[in-house]
Formats: sequence, structure tokens, C-alpha cells
Amino acid sequence: GIAFYDRRQRFQRINRALADINGAPAAAHIGRTIEEMIPALAPTVSPLLDRVLTTGAPVENVLIEGTTAANPTVPRRWLVTYY
Repeated sequence: GIAFYDRRQRFQRINRALADINGAPAAAHIGRTIEEMIPALAPTVSPLLDRVLTTGAPVENVLIEGTTAANPTVPRRWLVTYY
């Protein structure tokens, strides 16, 4: 899945694949924060995005684990990269 965020970590664009993973339509993400859309993953994802926004350096190949609204009882794993 792919998404673009603004400096306040609000979704600006998101593809259908990531929207499906998050369990909400793509349009529902636009203008909303990570905390609003994927609260279970926000404590992990937000600091990674903050690091990219602060330093300008990518965060590559980080394994994160958690659940989303699409399957809240199924723990999942993702290998993520943020630019």
C-alpha cells in the first residue's frame, strides 16, 4: 500500500490497497491523521514518520506488527519503508 502524508501526518493520498488494509475507503482517509484511521498502529507508525519529516532521511525495512479495522482480531506484520 502507498500513502502520502502532510507534515501533520494527515493522509493526502492513499491507494486502494492500503485503504483496504486499514479497513476504510480511500476517501475516508483524506485529511485524517494516522491516529484517527489506524489507532492501534499509530504509536508505532507516527514516530517513524516523524523521524522522516524531521531528518529527511528514509526509514527503510522496518517490521511492524499490529491490527487494523479490516481484521481487528488478526495480528498482522508489515515490512515498511517511509520516505
